[in-house]
Amino acid sequence: MAHQISINNGIAQYASTQREWHGLGQLMGANQPIEVWQQEAGMDYKIQRGRIRYATEVVNPNTPVSALQSVDDKLVLFRSDTLAPLGVVSDSYKVVQPAEVLEFFREWADKGGVTIESAGVLFGGKRYLATAKLGDAVSLDGWGLDKIVPYALLSTSADGSLATECRWTTVRTVCNNTLSIALKGKAAFKVSHRSVFQPDDARSAIEEANKEFGAFVGMARKLANIKIKSDEAEAMTVCLLMKSSEE
Repeated sequence: MAHQISINNGIAQYASTQREWHGLGQLMGANQPIEVWQQEAGMDYKIQRGRIRYATEVVNPNTPVSALQSVDDKLVLFRSDTLAPLGVVSDSYKVVQPAEVLEFFREWADKGGVTIESAGVLFGGKRYLATAKLGDAVSLDGWGLDKIVPYALLSTSADGSLATECRWTTVRTVCNNTLSIALKGKAAFKVSHRSVFQPDDARSAIEEANKEFGAFVGMARKLANIKIKSDEAEAMTVCLLMKSSEE
């Protein structure tokens, strides 16, 4: 799968605190303001609405707009900077602006509770996301070789392909590939574009999910301490990868 990070005027619309596998985007220093993240991640444009019009016969540049037909219950969403179309949606579609995705983390960041790790735009602006680290890496094996990091991920879309979702995850989301993996986990908060996104409700849901992290770590450490023989590990791997005869 391709990373699907948007490129605008030769600049990748992505920013991160470290260089990712795809090598794209702007490297961010520590404690950067939300406004700097919005600019460096290419998330400082706005999504605007336009009326859909169409021609029922051949037209030329001099054809007046009044000669075109219109779709009354649909709108086209487009970028304010490039004017590129993003999607055709109903006139009741509730847009979450790209800047709002990063703004979601401002209160936490100001209190020192989270550290923004990555943010960016995918599919030319149709999807956009941001992740923040909720705490330090935790060792599961006792030797520091197997570590996990808790993240908060907020993702949404301007074409209806994704609801607005906020989730607790251990996946550091840096592209469409990792977003697809993270989305397989259950969202702590999810709202369709038929409703207005309420940031306070989403933050509360993530805070509750993060409280369960301790229980998760305890279970993971218990599993990490279980010793098995190499032939048992091989048999388990084969069992996981093989399709059952019933499929």
